[in-house]
Amino acid sequence: MNRLLSIIKKLVPQRLRGWLARMRHEHVHYVVSNTQDDVAFCLLGNPDRLAHFARIYLRSASEYRVRRGLHRKNWSALALDQARRHGMVVATDLELPAELEPLRLRVPHLVAMNLDLRESEAAFLKKLSHSARSDVVKVTREGYQAEVETNPEWAFEFFARYHEKALKQRYGAEAYVMPAQTMANLLARKACEFVCITLDGQRLAAVMCDVRGANYRMGRLGWLDGNPDLVKKGVLAAVYWFAMRRARELGKTTIMFGGTPGYFEDGVFAYKMKWGAVLSREDTTFGIKDMVLDPTHPQARAMLARNSFIGVDADERFVVYSCKEPRDVRITPEMQNCIARWYQPDPAGKPFVFSAKPEWPQ
Repeated sequence: MNRLLSIIKKLVPQRLRGWLARMRHEHVHYVVSNTQDDVAFCLLGNPDRLAHFARIYLRSASEYRVRRGLHRKNWSALALDQARRHGMVVATDLELPAELEPLRLRVPHLVAMNLDLRESEAAFLKKLSHSARSDVVKVTREGYQAEVETNPEWAFEFFARYHEKALKQRYGAEAYVMPAQTMANLLARKACEFVCITLDGQRLAAVMCDVRGANYRMGRLGWLDGNPDLVKKGVLAAVYWFAMRRARELGKTTIMFGGTPGYFEDGVFAYKMKWGAVLSREDTTFGIKDMVLDPTHPQARAMLARNSFIGVDADERFVVYSCKEPRDVRITPEMQNCIARWYQPDPAGKPFVFSAKPEWPQ
């Protein structure tokens, strides 16, 4: 398939290639299945997020099979059939047919998380969780230091030695690696800067941060050669700690921790939450996918038993879909205040139906 697409790109005029791309976007669907069994889901539209949903639903972001099929522009019947068969259908960058609107779950690919910096560092430390305070102690004990880098040329070293290696080592097919030239251009426009973590004069990690506006936004990060031992020694904790310090130094009122997988059980989500970060609806404006999910399907129910998903309701509020009880999910009180409703599979077992817990929020 990839070889065929490459030949088409060379032989077909650009205008026709654009038409073919639109046709593929609107009329090709993907049935993504495990290599071991028949567990699968269906994706329509942009296939860029196949690995993300494969990891969540199939529990593998690298080993899966993809079968392609054609459908007409009104794909509601196809979606319902696939949802009944496999439990989950995801529409990416497509307008949902009106018939499916009552079944739609709006699930962000990534959620934004931020931290209020208006209180002093001393007051902030007193409120930190035990785990986060332990990280600060480790950063101090290891002797990490920080320095700010604004030279656009350093973006190329960061890309080659830190960013690309670290993200691909940690996130595999799901990694989004920003091109070095893009980072260099942002630095040249003074839109961003790097906070670099050093030890004995050697740079071990860095994060590119957006300095525009009242918020300080953490973005592309990486650690030297993607070495996992550096993470164990607290270099990521140093990145977060010194980025917060730099934001305060610049007089910023909020630090944005960047896009995060939208479910409580995700390790990155839990890590940011322990620093006191909360959900930001204002910045969760990208990558919202439409999902049709049948919680009576065994595979869909198993996914909801593993993960408590954050969604966005019709009133643009954060909600949760989960088989778990709220008391069984580790959530800070500040994070709990971000969630308007907690939905669970319908007690009567109706297909495609979720019921809100009447006592939520407390």
